[in-house]
Amino acid sequence: MDENKEPESVILSGKPSEIMNIESSVLTQTEDSNVPKSKSWGWFLIGLIGIPLLCGILIGIEESIVFGNDTGGPFGQEHKEGDEIYSEGILNVSGQNHTIFRSEFDIIIESDGETNSRIEYVYIEFNDEHCEGYYRNENPKDWQEVSWCNNYRSNNPENIYWRQNGTYFEFAINENISAVDGFEVTHMGVDYEPEPWIDNSLDLIQSLILLLIPVLIFGSIIWGFSRGDQMLAWGTITGVFVAPVAFFILFVIFAILAVGLDSLGIDF
Repeated sequence: MDENKEPESVILSGKPSEIMNIESSVLTQTEDSNVPKSKSWGWFLIGLIGIPLLCGILIGIEESIVFGNDTGGPFGQEHKEGDEIYSEGILNVSGQNHTIFRSEFDIIIESDGETNSRIEYVYIEFNDEHCEGYYRNENPKDWQEVSWCNNYRSNNPENIYWRQNGTYFEFAINENISAVDGFEVTHMGVDYEPEPWIDNSLDLIQSLILLLIPVLIFGSIIWGFSRGDQMLAWGTITGVFVAPVAFFILFVIFAILAVGLDSLGIDF
């Protein structure tokens, strides 16, 4: 090669627009092909894990509202404990003394000591025992037996009575229970229906959650296919539909295997 020879020059011929097209095609060939792949797998994981997880959180919130309303909930419960509960007086029933425990409740202060139709249950807890009285059964201002207790030891209705006395709820507990060493009333409480506007608001939230879940699932699938992020759509389909069915099938298979092997005397 002749070192003194001038290098050949490259001349691009054609219109300026054609030259620009050539340059743009060269530039696009240098892009990193790994970037869109990593993004695609990211979208897939969002659909596979993120969407089902978010749906699970929403379902948990909805269930907590349902359970909360059924059991009084944060807007339908009032609890008393410690110094808010005190012993005062004795009730004699059929020659047996019953120690009276009482506490004042805001829910009946609101009704000026009259009966309150929103109240459902009153209860008392002591040691490991929980006893309830159904408020709407009879006249709550008369002494009446508790509806049930969760411990057989005090499941005799003659042992425990309750009533509403003005703005107080009172429980009378047989001395064969209250005189035992270590006896202590830990809680008294009331379960009642929330105010109508709160109840309606909670119902609205429940309805919105139940509407949002299918919108979230099918919306992510439709958005994924229509916007070109198909991995999001496939991830959602896998996480919401395919994976639960697959786990259920595996569970059935393992259950059948366990029963079959157990019948043959083989530990599974």
